[in-house]
Amino acid sequence: MANIAEKKDAKPLDLGRIPSEIAPSFTFRALFIGTFAVLVSFFALFVHAEFLPALILLPLAGCIVWCYFGSWYSLRAKELYIHFGPFRRSIPYTEIRRISVPFTYRNSTLMGLSHDCIELKMRSGLMRTVCISPIKQYRVFDLISERCPDLEEN
Repeated sequence: MANIAEKKDAKPLDLGRIPSEIAPSFTFRALFIGTFAVLVSFFALFVHAEFLPALILLPLAGCIVWCYFGSWYSLRAKELYIHFGPFRRSIPYTEIRRISVPFTYRNSTLMGLSHDCIELKMRSGLMRTVCISPIKQYRVFDLISERCPDLEEN
């Protein structure tokens, strides 16, 4: 059994661009909300000739699709770069105070597409806790831990 797990993780992780793990529940929600937004927009445009719902809902659907297909992480020389659709964030490794794999992510900003996430706690800043959900979560956890100079013990 251990050999199967080792073979599955034997493929090296590309540090240039690490895709986000996508949970099936998020896929269903994204497709449902996106389809609903497009249908309501077209109904409002063609049946009632109103532009306001389309002006609100079509960009929302576009943002959901952008987050779904445009989420990835990059472990750079001095920072972790997060690209989550239209949102981007660079976190210097010196700012990361603690790294953990939580059971819940209540008080953090979720910048991933899965509930299986890595929680990063920062020393300062507006958003002091961020959750990311890369594929091969534990490998990325180890790589970030190696690059952070002074992590606190959990």
